[in-house]
Amino acid sequence: MNNIIDKIKQIFNASLVKDSMWMLSSQILGVFIQGAYFIIVARILGAEAYGIFIGIAAFVKLFFPFVGWGSSDIFLKNVARDPKVFRGYWGTTLLTSFIFTLGIIPIVLGLIRMVYGPSTSLLLVLFILLADLLGGKMLLLAGAAFLALDQVKLNALYRLLGGVSKLIAAIALLAFFEHGNVVAWGGLYCLGSILPALISLQTVNKLFGKPIFNLKKYPPEFSEGFFFAIAQSAETVNGQIDRTMLVSLASADAAGIYAAGYRFIDVGYIIIIAVMSATYTRFLRYGASGIRAGLKFASKLVPIAIGYGVISAIALLGISPFISNILGEEYAQSGSVLLWLAPIHLIATLQFIAADTLTGAGFHKARSSLQVTAAVVNFGANLYLIPRFGWQGAAWATLTSEIFKLVTLWLLVFYYNRQEIIQEHLANATTDF
Repeated sequence: MNNIIDKIKQIFNASLVKDSMWMLSSQILGVFIQGAYFIIVARILGAEAYGIFIGIAAFVKLFFPFVGWGSSDIFLKNVARDPKVFRGYWGTTLLTSFIFTLGIIPIVLGLIRMVYGPSTSLLLVLFILLADLLGGKMLLLAGAAFLALDQVKLNALYRLLGGVSKLIAAIALLAFFEHGNVVAWGGLYCLGSILPALISLQTVNKLFGKPIFNLKKYPPEFSEGFFFAIAQSAETVNGQIDRTMLVSLASADAAGIYAAGYRFIDVGYIIIIAVMSATYTRFLRYGASGIRAGLKFASKLVPIAIGYGVISAIALLGISPFISNILGEEYAQSGSVLLWLAPIHLIATLQFIAADTLTGAGFHKARSSLQVTAAVVNFGANLYLIPRFGWQGAAWATLTSEIFKLVTLWLLVFYYNRQEIIQEHLANATTDF
């Protein structure tokens, strides 16, 4: 009995488990916080206004990966392997991210007027741009700094701060603004994103040192960063393009119904992201010695991923009949979204493991190519299906592209693993001679 207790203690004292538990605990608490502010905002705005807000926000998020051109991933990779370069790459990623944000904002403002028409409030668009591009990127950079230096606890706490800030913003909307005031929500949403991001950056500077802005010694490495940016962009397209296209190809109501249902699915992603964030630096370290080491580590996560995916599907099916009770009758069809997309977390967890195995072993270019292909598949499927089937078409398009990624990413992992085994056998055979 004592041996069993000691074994359990060893498991929970392991750094990976402790890191995952910190991330998981903060994300579970974050689920309730985000759920609370989502319900408040969805009810106050109504399906149409909420659909407009989420459609613009989804469009803006398509450009988020190009803020910094993958510099945050380069920063994370270099610092995870050598913490001594922290201040130099910290300065590089801050500087490049800020410059790219300033360049992207006017471009997106113009594009949104073209896509959504002149009646779209530019002030609302500007609020969302500042919130998601500037505030969102700063918070992401702070999180990358914490993860690179194995400060998972701090990353978890400051991610939680972002959710609390938006909940306060939602309560302010409820208390001080009238029904359907989407521009007011945009302003509060912006404040709820910028303030926690500034606090997080100040904490990083105080704990780990102020940034060094020396682009000659610590170059942005745009050639490698390009593939990180492309991969993230493809993932964003897969996750957001359906909501954007629903507004333009169907209606704001359809986008609001679909987005409200998908919000419950996003809650499930929070737990996935928590665990994958805790394991990402380990994939980088294991992968430095080859894909076999990364695959061995990945194999330990697969049973957990399957278990979580099954539990999540059951939970989505169970909650679907009660969506209208939670959000109101306007969102009665949102429960059906959960029925259609119940397997999505099972697909996603296995997919993320394969993708991080490739990135850790240095095959990020191949991973990026597949993710871009999946994004094209998703866009084409939405273009065909949404005008014919509305949000149901968007659901089919999402499942199609996600399954495509799952299959092709794992095929690529096994291919490179096989190639590594063959190369080792050839090297051994040459040595014998």
